[in-house]
Amino acid sequence: PTAACNSLMAESGDVSALRHRSSQQDLFLGSRIAQWQGHADKYDSRLLVIESSLLEVRDGMRIWGDIIQEGMADLSMQMKAMSQEVRFVQKRNLELKTEINSVVSKHCIEVEEQMQSALQRIQEDTHVIARVSKAEKRLQDLQSTIQEMKRSH
Repeated sequence: PTAACNSLMAESGDVSALRHRSSQQDLFLGSRIAQWQGHADKYDSRLLVIESSLLEVRDGMRIWGDIIQEGMADLSMQMKAMSQEVRFVQKRNLELKTEINSVVSKHCIEVEEQMQSALQRIQEDTHVIARVSKAEKRLQDLQSTIQEMKRSH
């Protein structure tokens, strides 16, 4: 019986040693778990800050995207207005040039017609030509007479 008691006591000592070891391991594991829990909490808080920052960045990008889109729409409208204005100015310039060319052309045609009419009248009026020829002949005769009178005096 003593051997059985001794054996029982030895087993009981082993159990208590195991329990002691187990409680030390539990304390160690508990402190490790607490450490890891602390790290996890830190990471969670960092992730929350990062998520919050990302949301702010996303909101800012959305706002800037809207601003840029509105600016592009305004710019597009201004470009269309400028294009219309340029086309209007070009059209008006073309109209003015056409009008000026028309006036100049009409004036040139009128002057040319007047010149042709005058030339035609001169060519057709033989009476005028004959009178001019007679007048030239008389002038020459008068000059000759004047020359002779000068020599005789």
